[in-house]
Amino acid sequence: MGLFDVIKSVLGARESDESDPESSTAELSSSTAGPDMDEAAGEEDDTTDTAGSDATDREAGFDHLTTESVDDGPDMGDDAAEFITEAETDDDAIEAEPDEAETIPDDDPRVEFVDAATELADFWGEYELDFSLASFTRLDDLVAEQWDAERFETIEFGDDSYDAKVYTETATQLGSYFGEVLVRRHDAVWQQETGTGWTVSVPSGPDSEAAGATVTVFQVAEDCLTGDSTFTGMHDALADRLNLSGRAGDGDTPVDLDRADIETVASDAEIEDAAQRLRAGAEDLAERWPEYDLDFSVESLERLDELLESELDRDRFEDVELGDDSDQESMLLTAHVVGVAGYLAEVLRHRRDADWAEQGRMVLVVEHDDSRTRIDPIEVAIAAVRGTSSLTAAVPGTGRDDGLV
Repeated sequence: MGLFDVIKSVLGARESDESDPESSTAELSSSTAGPDMDEAAGEEDDTTDTAGSDATDREAGFDHLTTESVDDGPDMGDDAAEFITEAETDDDAIEAEPDEAETIPDDDPRVEFVDAATELADFWGEYELDFSLASFTRLDDLVAEQWDAERFETIEFGDDSYDAKVYTETATQLGSYFGEVLVRRHDAVWQQETGTGWTVSVPSGPDSEAAGATVTVFQVAEDCLTGDSTFTGMHDALADRLNLSGRAGDGDTPVDLDRADIETVASDAEIEDAAQRLRAGAEDLAERWPEYDLDFSVESLERLDELLESELDRDRFEDVELGDDSDQESMLLTAHVVGVAGYLAEVLRHRRDADWAEQGRMVLVVEHDDSRTRIDPIEVAIAAVRGTSSLTAAVPGTGRDDGLV
């Protein structure tokens, strides 16, 4: 596998898809729908809270309370064995499973997604949103019957208008529900990534060519609220691609793999090969520019930003795509990205104790301040080379920097 083949495999044609309006919503890197849960929670409408509370009370169930006289109860002289048999066969008598939120530590960010999803399910109890795969069809019915897509066509997520607040809260709840079903039914996990926000990482099923996928669940929710996408179709597209067990639809739901907001990932062997090539690119970059003292320290990232600003003709690559080995400009741009991404990765690995994430993605996990940040060095490098962001902005501000290990 050549250099450009490796880059293509780990990039997943990230930039080439940007020019295709049909698939622009499928870009992980272009997603703007990963909300800040604290911010979204702060924007909840008081009227919605009241309605949600009323609906919760309505669904709570107080059937065990009665105004009938106790004399109307069973005759205690009847055969006790009959009542024992009835109790043993009564499904309602089986102890309910603990609430999902009660099994999660309070400091786990997932609690907020569980709460948002549960609030949606409780408020719209008539749609039986029970976190099963089959509930996706009922979730689609809810969206179609309760919200007009045209209402949100010009609305921006997180704006201050009334419709924007409704849209933000609704997309947050829908995305949380979609993500929670993936977590509970497919052993997926919530993850936060720099520049993307919260997504869901789904492992592949048996005999799948892909190692897994990352789903931008809040972008999926926005697509379903404002477009022709459906949660059923999105899930079944994911299931088809990853060979997962279970489908939400009955086979008649249109499934467009190209519209699904999922990013499949490479095998462990491909990841290791790409990581080695990134390291080689980093070493070549440091040797090529000795005057910038690229010593793989955190401080040297500022000098690398200066190098890109001073030495790189960014206008030259304005309309150039990555990974095209038939185009000289593309080959040069790709080489720059490989070197910068590799350098950033080595700094994070050695100075921030970062490790490559599991499930076959070129993402580094950095532990800091009792939290974890996931950084995609290739995405950061693309932005740095093109001048839309800096390397230093991507590095957590805490951690050690006591020399290269």
